[in-house]
Amino acid sequence: MNASGNENGGNINLSANGDIQTLGIRSTSYGKAGNITLVSTQGKINTTNNTVIPDNSIYISAIGANGNGGSVILSAYGDIVTNDIYAESYAGGVGGSIKLTSETGKIDTNGKQISTYANNGKAGNVTLKSVEDIKVGDIVANSRMGGDIVGNGGVVKLTSTSGNIESGSITTSSQNGAAGNVTIDAGGESIKIVNSLSQNGTDYSIYSAGATKNGGITINRKSGSTGTFFAVGDATYNGTKGAIGGGKDANGVENSLLTTTIVTGTYVDGNIRILTPDIPASSLSKPRTIPAETPTTTNSFAPVDSNKVQNLINLGKYEQAIVALDNLRTIEFYQSQGNTSPTVPQLNSVNPIKNFLNAGDTATGSKSAMIYTFLSGTTLNNPSGTSLHLFAVTSTSDVIYRTIPLINGQYQGLTVKDTATDFKTDLQDFSSEDYKDSASRLYDLIFRPIKDALSPYQVNNLIFSNDSLFRTIPLAALYDKQTQTTGRHLVQDFSSSVTPSFQVIEKDKYTSLKSANVLKMGATSFGFVKDQIPTSWSALPGTRAELENIAQIELQTSPNVRHSPIYLNSQFSKENFQTLISKNDAPIIHLATHGRKNAVVLGTINSSKESNEISASELRQLKGLSNKDLLVFSACQTFLDDNFSYGMAGAALVAGVKSTIASYWDVSDDGTVPVMTGFYQQLLGNGLPKTKALQTAQIAMLTSNYNHPMYWASFALAGNPW
Repeated sequence: MNASGNENGGNINLSANGDIQTLGIRSTSYGKAGNITLVSTQGKINTTNNTVIPDNSIYISAIGANGNGGSVILSAYGDIVTNDIYAESYAGGVGGSIKLTSETGKIDTNGKQISTYANNGKAGNVTLKSVEDIKVGDIVANSRMGGDIVGNGGVVKLTSTSGNIESGSITTSSQNGAAGNVTIDAGGESIKIVNSLSQNGTDYSIYSAGATKNGGITINRKSGSTGTFFAVGDATYNGTKGAIGGGKDANGVENSLLTTTIVTGTYVDGNIRILTPDIPASSLSKPRTIPAETPTTTNSFAPVDSNKVQNLINLGKYEQAIVALDNLRTIEFYQSQGNTSPTVPQLNSVNPIKNFLNAGDTATGSKSAMIYTFLSGTTLNNPSGTSLHLFAVTSTSDVIYRTIPLINGQYQGLTVKDTATDFKTDLQDFSSEDYKDSASRLYDLIFRPIKDALSPYQVNNLIFSNDSLFRTIPLAALYDKQTQTTGRHLVQDFSSSVTPSFQVIEKDKYTSLKSANVLKMGATSFGFVKDQIPTSWSALPGTRAELENIAQIELQTSPNVRHSPIYLNSQFSKENFQTLISKNDAPIIHLATHGRKNAVVLGTINSSKESNEISASELRQLKGLSNKDLLVFSACQTFLDDNFSYGMAGAALVAGVKSTIASYWDVSDDGTVPVMTGFYQQLLGNGLPKTKALQTAQIAMLTSNYNHPMYWASFALAGNPW
């Protein structure tokens, strides 16, 4: 199949319900290449014709010799099998993008190359997404620039939701611009980068060096039955053949992970992140002895029946629907926290919600609304449901209700579940604004339908009780494209918080935390002193600066008050933590450390027989938390668990903490410091309510060097917003 031309290449579009099988496909030219699009809605795509030809003439090519490379898009319900794919530009254009998507099958290029190389412009992006395995050869998305022209390397994203990933070397470097990011995300058992190339005397399997900025590298292994490690320098089971990174960046800081490095747990250093599954308790290399909490699934307790809510909606009884939904979510939350037979007060009307909002608004000057999102018609095959229902309550309005139909679980052409997943994934690529597509789609879905109805009440503070699909999305980063040309994040117009239900919120009278005392604890290094057992947790040099900044703010706001000292590293032991929680009268607790689902890591400890983490179940049982106004987890993944029940943040609420701040993903050490510093400047210095203090700090980040929401949107407040 050939649409090549001397001036420009022609576009090739091929669509079928069944299988698509071809030989080579070409749309090359001396000028601009044409685009190549193949779509099989119910079948497979195979561009090799199941034939092996010695001269490798069966390939896909959209090369522009003097213009832009064409884009190559292959989308199939089943498997996608190809040989080489080229979308290159050799002279003055940009490389084309290559996107392969298999809805149910695998992607296999028979070990052949994928290239979006640009000799004198920006390289194209490479996106491969499948359910089953991905197996490709070398991936080239680099830009070779000369003179004064600046071109960036392309972004490479490989995602297999349930399978393994095997790739040759990956290059996203830029000779005169910023390198592209590399994200590899496998839901299967292994990620292997089996090839390497020599750069500046070092063999790299992933090379992301940029003249102005090195590209970020994220490797996420989600399953661990073949081992709980990732080896840089050994691709036999899980790992890379060579080094990863880009050498020294534009500021002269080394930004590479060299060979013979074994990563277990979470490794975060600069813009390199490697995430492996939680290490089993029996692992000899694991520096902790208590087993991880047994994951709780939504089927481990009596199922919550949502039919009652749906029936009330059908009858137009929206106030009663809110009451039923809140009661169901209250029971669901406490059951997920280990209480199989919770005895909790029942909500009988929306009046307590209105009274609570009125009291908080009067005390703080806010104008608040409580918003419920509810997906109806959900099944195992369609977790996105058939309709989204939105309810809003303010102190003075009637119940506001809107419904959005979902055809096959889809909104604006994509399922709600996939939109939420794409949003969280794309947000963690700090060099890209791809997240804005899913961020605006979610804004239009869960907020825009009720935004205008809230406008007469001058609402500026939102309290969300969300359906499970929305419980781990950062609301602050939702994006309103319709406001102006550049758009606005939700945080720029509204403060926000989340809660499992209204009943879970601690409703004590508002007390300003201006000049309050903070119990400050954290760790910069992790491991065992006595037995010298290594740890998989990377150092956090920013912790010291973060805690010292908070101490300085305390001193500035209340110089004549005796404040709690900083408890760092060995002072941040389990014994100290438990003792200080019960005896220290500071209303705020701040923990700066590593975190994971359902646990936070303590500082250096003295014995391999002692646990170096606090689990969610232990936190729930701690005495002394019930009189605390705020617990801040300045740590990774502290909003996450296995059943969408708010992780460590949820455990803190059960323990009686009035409010808690936690994170949805792996936050960067250097980006966290300005967020937390700004938050405490507003909370302690200016006396703003908690959600307003967090909102102000996040808005300030938008004009800083850490303006991408990856750095600031991960943190959210749960519980009482004031």
